[in-house]
Amino acid sequence: MTVRKIDKAKKKAYQRRWYEENIEHIKNYRKKYNKENRARERERARIKRASRSPEQIEHDRTRAKQSRDRRRESIREASRLDRAAKPEVHVLHSLRTKCRRKKMAFNLTPDDVVAPECCPIFGIKLQRGVHSETKRKGPADCSPSVDRIIPELGYVKGNVIVVSHLANRIRNDATPEQIHAVADFYEKLLSERGYHEN
Repeated sequence: MTVRKIDKAKKKAYQRRWYEENIEHIKNYRKKYNKENRARERERARIKRASRSPEQIEHDRTRAKQSRDRRRESIREASRLDRAAKPEVHVLHSLRTKCRRKKMAFNLTPDDVVAPECCPIFGIKLQRGVHSETKRKGPADCSPSVDRIIPELGYVKGNVIVVSHLANRIRNDATPEQIHAVADFYEKLLSERGYHEN
């Protein structure tokens, strides 16, 4: 090795040894410097804000609003893409939050809420991301929805089925007997009033 390389190796070894011996002092100094630097930056920013003209204040507010709008739209777009890529995870998160709020049982996994191609009740094709025609933010009739077979048991394995939002809305918390009673009543009512003949 040349003298220059030996000197460099000795210098690196000394620097490493010095750093290890003074690591606590270095950390405390960095913490103190960062704290003082942040305080200086805050004071400098406060003085700068106080010295602005009304036009500058309005300009800064406009730029801040534009920045917030861009950031909000970026977050929404990222959320939309994430929901499209992992719909089951998004559904699970919503159900878990609902169960925590209403104190219901929950032990589902993503495999339990995978939507079939068609609604098992009405046979309509299930589609995500479709909104209702009457309610802009509400789900459409063809949107997949997780229904509890026995509502009192909560969202647990073996007690859920993915159907259309239309079917889930009709079923709600009613029992099969109640649904039959409603169907029989309206069937009889429509027959008495002659709607079936038309």
